[in-house]
Amino acid sequence: MARRPQSKAAEPIGAALLRMLSPLPPELRRSVTFDNGTEFARHYRRHAKGIQTYFCDVSSPWQKGGVENVIGRLRRFLPRRTILKQIRASELDVAIQAYHNTPGSAWITGRPPQYSPPRCT
Repeated sequence: MARRPQSKAAEPIGAALLRMLSPLPPELRRSVTFDNGTEFARHYRRHAKGIQTYFCDVSSPWQKGGVENVIGRLRRFLPRRTILKQIRASELDVAIQAYHNTPGSAWITGRPPQYSPPRCT
C-alpha cells in the first residue's frame, strides 16, 4: 500500500495511515515500525485500533529492514529526487503495480513478475 502524502504533518499522516490500515483484518495490522520523523508523532492513536507502534533507534535503519527494502525497490521507478507532487496518481499506481510484479515480491505473492514499466519522471 502506498499513498502520496498531502503533507508531512503528523495529523494528515496519521489519518492516512488509519485509512490504509483499517480495512485490513486485525492479524495483518498488529504493529507498525516507524523511523523517528516528526510525521509519526501521533503514533499512539493507532493503539485504539489494536495496532502497536514501535520506533527504530536513531541511525539504525536495519531495524526496519523490510521498509528499507521496499524503499530501495520503489526507487527503481521513483528515483530519489522525484517530486511526488508532479507525479499523476495513475503514474504512482503504475509504480506500485510494478513493485508488486518485481522479482523481490514474487516470494510474497507467489507469482512471477509480469512487467517493468518505465520510470516516472
